[in-house]
Amino acid sequence: MTPKLKLNTNSNWTKKTLGSLFELKKGEMLEKELLAPDGKYEYFNGGIKASGRTNEFNTFKNTISIIIGGSCGYVRLADKDYFCGQSSCTLTVLDPLEIDLKFAYYALKSQEEKITSLASGTTIKNIRLSDLKDLPIPLVKSIQDQRTIAHALSVFDLRIEHLNELIEVNRKLRDEYAHKLFTLDPDFLTHWNLHELHEQMGEISLGEVFHLKSGKYLKADERFEDGKFPYYGAGIESTSFVNEPNTKGDTLSMIANGYSIGNIRYHTIPWFNGTGGIAMEALKPNKTYVPFFYCALKYMQKDLKERFKRDESPFISLKLAGEIKVPFVKSFALQRKAGKIIYLLDKTLEECKEEAKSLISIRDNLLGKLFPTLS
Repeated sequence: MTPKLKLNTNSNWTKKTLGSLFELKKGEMLEKELLAPDGKYEYFNGGIKASGRTNEFNTFKNTISIIIGGSCGYVRLADKDYFCGQSSCTLTVLDPLEIDLKFAYYALKSQEEKITSLASGTTIKNIRLSDLKDLPIPLVKSIQDQRTIAHALSVFDLRIEHLNELIEVNRKLRDEYAHKLFTLDPDFLTHWNLHELHEQMGEISLGEVFHLKSGKYLKADERFEDGKFPYYGAGIESTSFVNEPNTKGDTLSMIANGYSIGNIRYHTIPWFNGTGGIAMEALKPNKTYVPFFYCALKYMQKDLKERFKRDESPFISLKLAGEIKVPFVKSFALQRKAGKIIYLLDKTLEECKEEAKSLISIRDNLLGKLFPTLS
């Protein structure tokens, strides 16, 4: 039987300062010559993701750390030994009988916004250890209740971790397959029975395959948090919804300016093409397998982004987009056969991303309900 969760209305909750529960230790500087691309250990410093790898380590697994310089306030619980850089600090539980390690991690995660607010500085933000030690942390007195709460939240994290592994595997496989397909790797073509590509693969400009349309400006009051048709602008993700789409499904789009310039999207349902985007509708829908061109453009995406970002005022005009050369196969059947191999991997990748995003939202919502708000 699953134990009943103790919500934040429970009278057994109290609060203690971070310094009374943990021993804090600042990380160490890692010399550049100790960085190794194939090193045994990850090196975490001031970023959420690893800053590199090394063959040295200074922190054991199952250690909590907080970033105090850079992405200030981010709380991490390592599952492997690693090197903790000087822009992070480690937290060691002083009394394991008073606070469970996993519960401690989630208690700190529930206070990330407050931890982040401790950062000071003009250009480079930092958190002083003295300020961190005075931060109040929510604590439920019963160690068993702590473990019950930690278990409920860790179920989500285990699934999210598994999804992240699947995302990485599918991303690598998709990129590997795309490279082999569009470089006409002989072994790959033999394996998938795509020999005809040797004779049929050529190049064509986007303007010869697609009708390109610039995005349309839409007032804020015409966009909604929920709805049927997604709105896409200059960001990778949909930011809102609209009542009426201006572009049909089975279409592509390219981000025309801003930080994400050159990013390619495939839309399976009708959508609204907003400011900062270029929509691409097939000129001959019955003779164009759109996912094939999506996979081709995704394969080219990194080079396209680098090319456009080199410009003084990065912006992709309709003319420039229409002149982009992409791999082309005249046979619709061959487009479909080749494109599906890559597209199905990309689709699985996106499904894993969506599930992970949804679970993170549910977990964070539960985190807020389980832990009380401290004054």
